Amino acid sequence: MKLEQIASLRTGVTFREGVKQKEDGDTYLIQMKDVSEDFKRFENSIRVDGSIFKPKHFLKQKDILFIAKGQHNKAILYDKGYEKACGLSLFIIIHPNQEMVLPEYLVWYLNQSMAQRQLERFKEGTATTSIGIKSLKGLEITLPPLVEQEKLVELIKLKDREEAILEQIKEKRLFIINSLIKLKIIQHD
Repeated sequence: MKLEQIASLRTGVTFREGVKQKEDGDTYLIQMKDVSEDFKRFENSIRVDGSIFKPKHFLKQKDILFIAKGQHNKAILYDKGYEKACGLSLFIIIHPNQEMVLPEYLVWYLNQSMAQRQLERFKEGTATTSIGIKSLKGLEITLPPLVEQEKLVELIKLKDREEAILEQIKEKRLFIINSLIKLKIIQHD
């Protein structure tokens, strides 16, 4: 099934002039620099005046921001985050039809090597590559029934939780080792 059959797609907002940050702005503007290293969340987005946007520009809960420009063409779920937000034009905003596809499943699928190989064929440009919205709409998606998608999403959440716990264990182990080494050095002096 093609992506355009299970979701609507649009480009993020474009600015003719530079982005003007407004400390008391009511809308967060999501840029590439706000994407975490693990491509799972947004951090430190600037505030802007939301009155410059049309209602269609605002992100909805469970929209997906797909990085269409550059070498890392990843999908990121807009979940909880900011009360009002817009994504810049380097993103293609995907609004999944949740009667057909779970947004979490679609994010997982788009980030898998099978989909990433398809996306590689869609890239245009030389210095800075990009994937056009028309090409992304035509991306073939393997779509199991919703019940199976729910099970897969639960497995993905468990895997992510396990990775977070393992990272905490690694950090604590490193802290203990460094503390022991410092203690040995101090005792040696």
